[in-house]
Amino acid sequence: MKTLLLVLCSLFLCQAHAQTPSLDKFFKRHHQSDDVNKISLGGFALTFASWFIDDPATKNIAKKADRARFLITEGVNRVTDSNVQQLIRQLNREDFESLINVRNGKDHIEVFMREDSRHIRNVVAVVRSADEFVLASFECKLNKEDLEALINYSL
Repeated sequence: MKTLLLVLCSLFLCQAHAQTPSLDKFFKRHHQSDDVNKISLGGFALTFASWFIDDPATKNIAKKADRARFLITEGVNRVTDSNVQQLIRQLNREDFESLINVRNGKDHIEVFMREDSRHIRNVVAVVRSADEFVLASFECKLNKEDLEALINYSL
């Protein structure tokens, strides 16, 4: 009985660490319009998708992802700049670090990550343009070598 309780507590603590309240709130607030597409993939779906990926580095990352969520708008952009700035402030409070920030005219791409002592646990990408918005969130357990392999393969 003690062993079972210990295992359940450990699973709960691991799950609580992976949750991102600001992302959950943002997804709930913005996915209810007809102009917005929300896609959620669990670990099994990502593992299944990895069977069809030719790139070994990308395949490895897909296998190590626990969950992926996407929020996509096209045409009328329902997500305002102030909503995005508020999300970014909240992500910074939740120990996310800016990894990439690219601007090209009205297009803007930002990538954030959150890590613990040894692994990258979350990767969030925010892509904005005049008529599109994409928010991609990945819960994963990657190490820096996984990202290096992906970057080296891409170059």
